[in-house]
Amino acid sequence: MKAKLALLLCLSIAGIRGLSAAPKPKRDLPFDRLRKVEEFFDLVYPDLKTQRGIVFLSAVEFHAITGAQDQVNFIPCYPGSGIPLATEPLPNYCAGTYLPHSSSFLSASFWFSKRFPIRWFGAAGSFVNEKVKAVQEEIAKHPEWTTQEERLDALRRANPRFGPEKKEEFLKTVPARAIYEFTGCHLDLSTAHLVATWEEAKPDPPLIQVVWSISGHQGRHAKPETDRCWATFEPFDGKLLSIQQI
Repeated sequence: MKAKLALLLCLSIAGIRGLSAAPKPKRDLPFDRLRKVEEFFDLVYPDLKTQRGIVFLSAVEFHAITGAQDQVNFIPCYPGSGIPLATEPLPNYCAGTYLPHSSSFLSASFWFSKRFPIRWFGAAGSFVNEKVKAVQEEIAKHPEWTTQEERLDALRRANPRFGPEKKEEFLKTVPARAIYEFTGCHLDLSTAHLVATWEEAKPDPPLIQVVWSISGHQGRHAKPETDRCWATFEPFDGKLLSIQQI
């Protein structure tokens, strides 16, 4: 991700200039947010290293104590001159690329903190959830499936790599050490369970989740009622979807 980092730096500087009138946090974070995003992605999404593209980082909100919440959008493209050779097909060059509302490939939210680099993380886009979308759409068509087992049967029919009977295989892929290093969340792998939930959201379509969920705790002397944390993963390739803390 070295080439991407250079693009990150240029873009973030432009974004910061545009936010010069915004209130600044009283205390700066003791690390480079862009560097931490790169390091985190390298550990939790190793196959992202093969992707070429451009990364946009935009500050959503500043907070004097917890740090900054940022939106990171990765747009696949070719970082060349924009002038193809006559013998080559025209690639999707990064030249002229602009930031949409969010990337359809990978859009991630970060809430940074001082004690550990990341306090909250959430990812969306085809890179992390393209394969499970068909299962969610099938479940949405069947409100008569009132039990989780009925909804999980829809997942089984899609033949995911980490279905309900593949818990041990899934746990071998969980980047628990990296998650602790960046968030301070000790995941208890024995709590891993696959859920398929349906939540009404009228007048909008129902909210459907089909994820592996693993709970844990914060720090060595955590209090179970106040220091809980958890992470979710999609069941096809085991990609990280979110990390949350209380």
